[in-house]
Amino acid sequence: MFSQLRRHFGTAGLVVSVVALVAALAGGAVAANGGGEGTAATASAKGKPGPRGKTGKTGPAGPAGPAGPAGLAGPAGPAGPAGPAGAKGETGAAGTNGKNGTSVVSSVEPAGANCEKGGSKFVAGASTTYACNGKDGATGFTATLPVGATLKGVYSWAGTSGPAPTWVPVSFNIPLAAPLDEAHTIRMTSVSPPNANCPGTVNNPQAASGYLCVYEQASTISGFLGIAPPSGDATGTSVAGALIGYAATATTGYVYGSWAVTG
Repeated sequence: MFSQLRRHFGTAGLVVSVVALVAALAGGAVAANGGGEGTAATASAKGKPGPRGKTGKTGPAGPAGPAGPAGLAGPAGPAGPAGPAGAKGETGAAGTNGKNGTSVVSSVEPAGANCEKGGSKFVAGASTTYACNGKDGATGFTATLPVGATLKGVYSWAGTSGPAPTWVPVSFNIPLAAPLDEAHTIRMTSVSPPNANCPGTVNNPQAASGYLCVYEQASTISGFLGIAPPSGDATGTSVAGALIGYAATATTGYVYGSWAVTG
């Protein structure tokens, strides 16, 4: 191999070629190892940058940061001064005088078309009104209980009687036209036989015209004495009521029931 080179370059040329080859190899080694400051190392460090790549897609937005502290409200300002008073309004016009009233004139109204039982008449200008007396009837005011009208009520007594008899009162709210005798005052008990003049019950007392019927519900007092007027000197009733009598007893007892009287 060296013989061929020597023939091609000659002896001197061969020497120069070997030296140049060694120098080139040595410089390349230094550049590869990063040592030295040769021309080859400098050229290798200053190589041209490659082309810029494409811009990537924008990433998603990050989460919102925490809110800052709220600001403090400032102190309230002082109240402003009061405004001036408004101007006084104008006085309104005086109103007109009202008409004079009409006096009421009253007079007695005799019994007739305007008031069946009479009453009072009141006239005020062109207006006339009447206040009439009540009519006779079982539920209205009347001097005496009309024929066929019925009063009803209850009676009761409890205590210790003696040594005198016990008298239980029965009062008529509307007086009878005349007292009733013993034959027209009847006591009905749970063992009494039916009576056409006292066809009712203790819960629905009834009496025929001219009769007082007493419906005894219960009694622990023995010795019924009868029905008498308030004076107690006879049997029957007065126009105002009656007394139901029981004999005296030394023990405590009671009696109660209902009654009906018809005019």
